[in-house]
Amino acid sequence: MRNRYLDIIQENEKNYEGKIIDILNDTKIKLSEAKDIYSAEKVAKYEKKIIEEAMKSVREVQQSYLSSTSDLLDKKQAEIMTAAQQKLQLTNTEILLQEMKKSNELKINELKIKAMSDEDIIQSCNFNSNKLYVLQAKQELNLRAASLGDDPRATQLKNTARGLKHYTEEDEKNIVLQEFKSMIANPNLMPGVPFGTKLAILDGGGIEDFLLQGTQLQADRIAQATD
Repeated sequence: MRNRYLDIIQENEKNYEGKIIDILNDTKIKLSEAKDIYSAEKVAKYEKKIIEEAMKSVREVQQSYLSSTSDLLDKKQAEIMTAAQQKLQLTNTEILLQEMKKSNELKINELKIKAMSDEDIIQSCNFNSNKLYVLQAKQELNLRAASLGDDPRATQLKNTARGLKHYTEEDEKNIVLQEFKSMIANPNLMPGVPFGTKLAILDGGGIEDFLLQGTQLQADRIAQATD
């Protein structure tokens, strides 16, 4: 099952495509021109100012992304809660139709699960929000365990079946909460930056170190550190 909240985070990244990249590219251009504009003793000071301004702009993009993402997540949660409340207000006819659908679903699940290997059944329960399906999967695994008799695999299969549970809305929210916390704590958060570019920047030490590469300021800091 796709996490509806994580989808929001990923979708919102599209609204920030190019914003950080443009800041980095413009800064790199300014830094490359520094030695042509300033005397040798002033280059590092100018570079420092340019990088500080760039990092301020990057942080503004990061904060904007976090704020808009938070708003979208709140909106999505409200939509999900409204839909859940509406389900509680079904008419008798709608309840009957749901029960008929559930009966058909049980039969389809049973056929599907019986044709699967133990491992495939277990994998199919990962992040599965269908409570009926997971209960049927557990039942099938327990039946298979019982058929193994004293085989050590029987105990292992029973323990695995016992640990299976359907993926709840609470699980879904907890996952996105941890993701959002990690985003807030990440000084190198880069919404809208292509994955490969992100990796290259991170491999270079992060956003600020990426901007420092090849500058007089970097050379001066290295020299000071080795004195």
